[in-house]
Amino acid sequence: MIQALRALGIHKSFGAHNVLGGVDLSVARGEIVCIIGPSGSGKSTLLRCLNWLSPPDLGEVWLGDTRLGQTRRPDGRLAPVPAGTLRRQRARIGMVFQHFNLWPHMSAIENVMEGPRAVHGLSRSEARDLAMTTLSRVGLAEQGGRYPGQLSGGQQQRVAIARALAMRPEILLFDEATSALDPELVGEVLDVMADLAGRRTTMIVVTHELGFAAAAADRIVMMDAGRIIEAGPPRQVLAESEQARTRAFVARTLSRTAALTALIAPRA
Repeated sequence: MIQALRALGIHKSFGAHNVLGGVDLSVARGEIVCIIGPSGSGKSTLLRCLNWLSPPDLGEVWLGDTRLGQTRRPDGRLAPVPAGTLRRQRARIGMVFQHFNLWPHMSAIENVMEGPRAVHGLSRSEARDLAMTTLSRVGLAEQGGRYPGQLSGGQQQRVAIARALAMRPEILLFDEATSALDPELVGEVLDVMADLAGRRTTMIVVTHELGFAAAAADRIVMMDAGRIIEAGPPRQVLAESEQARTRAFVARTLSRTAALTALIAPRA
């Protein structure tokens, strides 16, 4: 299989706190990988290293045959790539954050248009056509003229997904895309993500939504204490794991879901 992204020996610390302790991860083109694990296990930091928003202290990231963020000098040493080169590299990776990060002074369609115009040099009319097509894809064709403050959280997150898609990335990264949403809005975002998975969009998804991971992922990666402790098909990781830490995390997550279901279930 053709590799879309490879991360090799990723280490990252913040002060004395070691967040990632040597993570290796490869994702094939068209593969959907879900990363699960407890809070503080390094999942979000790993995503930020993968797109060089937070460059790792040690290790390398390859996007296809391009080494991200670094170039080798004639003397054999590594050096940061120029800022313009890094922007072009990052444009090949779409990122959807927890908190939308939309520009509040721009309408939904303007938020989606900005990247293709600034990075790819599209004309305003070309970017507008692309933005309308992309907003339609996430079910927001009628909301393009609204500003983020006029949209629900679920709609804002779908605009954020459209913004990432409009850059025509080779891979999409989702960092807990539903965690900031009210519970009743989670489904509309997961539906869009499931549609992308069905289209075989290459995706790395950090999530606590185990149902989505079970249904959409080709492979689930379990992280704990800054390392990958297990990876495999959904059934293997979620139902047949030999790792006690994975079993405990899955059981605790599912028990919270079951408790909520019982709480809201109609009484006889």
